[in-house]
Amino acid sequence: MPVVQISPEFTIDSVYNNLDDYNFGLMIDQSLAEELELTDTPGIKLIPSQTCLTTVISSEGAGHIMASMLHDAVNYMEDNGMKMCGNAWGSTIGSYSEGNIHKRYHEIYIPIEFIR
Repeated sequence: MPVVQISPEFTIDSVYNNLDDYNFGLMIDQSLAEELELTDTPGIKLIPSQTCLTTVISSEGAGHIMASMLHDAVNYMEDNGMKMCGNAWGSTIGSYSEGNIHKRYHEIYIPIEFIR
């Protein structure tokens, strides 16, 4: 696993309203951040352990991932008595190239709470 990974983030509003908004940041495991004494780095954000729905989305070529790609996950949550309780975030877990086709895969964690 790389020390630092690209990490997309989607707000609750952007996911529920099928917007194209997203932010990219960098992600590092908390224990490694502590070991490297990065925990006081300006702008660092700790994401606590929480119950999440996990999904994978992908982008192809110059196309970008978008919050609207989580629409199926929102439908699944609604059908199963869940709702988002925090911003969705994830990590880029791989890429695939064949000829002129290049795809990137992103594992997305959607913090949830049960409403039923």
